[in-house]
Amino acid sequence: MFHYYTASDFLHEIRVKLSKCKSSVELLIDELDFVILADDLIELSRNDLIIELIIQGISNEKSLRLIHLMNRISRQGTSTYWIYDPTIDRESISYGIFDKTSVVSKSNLLFDESSEEKIYNINDLHSHYRTLSKQYINQEGQIEILFSADKSIVSKNEVVKLRWNVKNANYVSFEFSKEFLDFSGEKEFKIEKDTEFKLIAENATHKQLKRLYVKMIDQIHLNVHVTAYDPILDEYIELQTDESSRSNYYAFLDQKILIYWSTQHMGVLHEESLGILNLNGHHEFTLSGSKLFSFKLDTVFGNFRQKIKIHPVIPNRKKPWLIGFIQSLFGYSKSHKGLKLF
Repeated sequence: MFHYYTASDFLHEIRVKLSKCKSSVELLIDELDFVILADDLIELSRNDLIIELIIQGISNEKSLRLIHLMNRISRQGTSTYWIYDPTIDRESISYGIFDKTSVVSKSNLLFDESSEEKIYNINDLHSHYRTLSKQYINQEGQIEILFSADKSIVSKNEVVKLRWNVKNANYVSFEFSKEFLDFSGEKEFKIEKDTEFKLIAENATHKQLKRLYVKMIDQIHLNVHVTAYDPILDEYIELQTDESSRSNYYAFLDQKILIYWSTQHMGVLHEESLGILNLNGHHEFTLSGSKLFSFKLDTVFGNFRQKIKIHPVIPNRKKPWLIGFIQSLFGYSKSHKGLKLF
């Protein structure tokens, strides 16, 4: 889901990503790269793609050619910002963020971090440079709109706060509502899916639209499976939880147990008795008594906890119903071979 790439041919990789992007593009590029990419960005803005552009100037002055290109791209609804910061040139800071989850960078800005952490941090870096930049206003007297969100990547049902400040307009509203808004304000929204917000401002001669894209990531989840070795079938059979609880499992006393887990999220996985674990791994043991496992997955987007408790049952040949009960928890019958791991 998350991808960070340091490109040897930056402009080529940016063009490749632009052609595949579905929702939003955020760029920090220098003047020369902007001139080269301007036509591509203008064409993409006509395809209803949300584009936010920060241009690093070689000085505080803009050439007539730059002003002409910035006017053209602003007319298409692209949010365009200008910044002059020698540090950006010195550190070769140029990047593109695509659909909030994929980054192409001109230089390796972040070291010794997972792809997920790099994406999270590069989005924060972009927000930082945007606050330091000055938004470019089309020289043709159009409406001025500042429109931002406090978070651009969220988990399901997380709340996002939108803020706006509009000048030279008579009416301001969200596209999905007929209610007129104050020219400056903020509003919170609960995010349940990838969401695009559209703010519309109008006056007697102009109508302008600004858009924001908020990416919802899947809820943090850890897949944990509990299996028990069946000597008759000579394989491990996946156990099922009982009906009263999703965390309670049953197996025979002295039976071999194999727990294995996996997750698509990057972070740190810890279990109270086993310590720090690989994100994808397993643990094997013989069940000599009740066993409790407490897993905790820490990621940059939040935490996830899960408890597993395995209860031993002593076989009793005088009570065949007990064997059937345990087998039903195993989730297999004589005709079902189950899940073979080895």
